[in-house]
Amino acid sequence: MDSEREKPKATRKGPGRPPTRALEDQSPFERWITASGRTKEEISAEMGWSLRSLYRVLSGTITPSLAHAVQVENFTGGAVLASSFLAQRLVKKAKLIRLIIKARAGGEAE
Repeated sequence: MDSEREKPKATRKGPGRPPTRALEDQSPFERWITASGRTKEEISAEMGWSLRSLYRVLSGTITPSLAHAVQVENFTGGAVLASSFLAQRLVKKAKLIRLIIKARAGGEAE
């Protein structure tokens, strides 16, 4: 590396690393976990979930079952409502529909 160039900042890796998504892109549950100061590993262990399942729920890859959504609501003391997972899923579908409509409109104009 050039001595004139600025060295890249070191980032923490592994358990407890800071979230990589912008705050507005995080799910309510992920924002709660960040605010709690606990790691995702600690949360998954306390809830009895695998870390993989927790990450998949936080990223929106999967929507938790009603039982798990209620478990999250109870675990967070009502800070994250079970219904927030449904809202998150609906927003994701709405974005996808908008993209499809935009792609079709662009395809017809050509």
